[in-house]
Amino acid sequence: MEKTITIIGTDQESAMPDTIELGIGLVSRSADYSLTIEESEGRFERVIAAVIPLGFERAQIKTTHFAIDTEYDQPTANPGRAGQRISGFRCVHNLKVSFAMSMQLLAQIVTALTQCGAAPEITIHFTVKNIEALRYKALAKATAAAYQNASVLAKASRTMLGEILHIENQPGSGAANSSTVFGATAMPFSRAALNIQPDDVVVQESVRITWALR
Repeated sequence: MEKTITIIGTDQESAMPDTIELGIGLVSRSADYSLTIEESEGRFERVIAAVIPLGFERAQIKTTHFAIDTEYDQPTANPGRAGQRISGFRCVHNLKVSFAMSMQLLAQIVTALTQCGAAPEITIHFTVKNIEALRYKALAKATAAAYQNASVLAKASRTMLGEILHIENQPGSGAANSSTVFGATAMPFSRAALNIQPDDVVVQESVRITWALR
């Protein structure tokens, strides 16, 4: 039976955020399907009208999720079954706009959105534009860590590492946003908000490697 050794190597790479991703959530409701769509389109156009004057093109405002759901009354005698009646419709339209790191521009955008009449839910993430470069560096460091640990164990057990039999990237690796949580409900922005320096973006990668022993 061939002797093997399997090691999981984990390491990370970090960088200062250079990109802001602004999420814009729009929710529209009405008892009438057509009115729900009309309201959703109106909210969307108000967002567009608020953002474009700040230096963006319409194509930069991306849809990340769009769904229309039917809402029901729930009779207490038989909830969730026959006898339900449609009470209305709910449309969710989530948008995203990304731009180079600028707290001043962020303040302008969020202030414009809160005043545009679309009642958006705003989320803010700080990240890096070239996230793949961080991932590759973290992967290289994780692989080196796995090799170092395997070499120590092989030497301690009086064997030597042979060829790599299997290598894989572990599930769950690669999350890449700054841990800074930024609340955008108290607008307009204060001077203190403009001076915030978000925490570094950290990417962690794990690799699982199996070597033959000789």
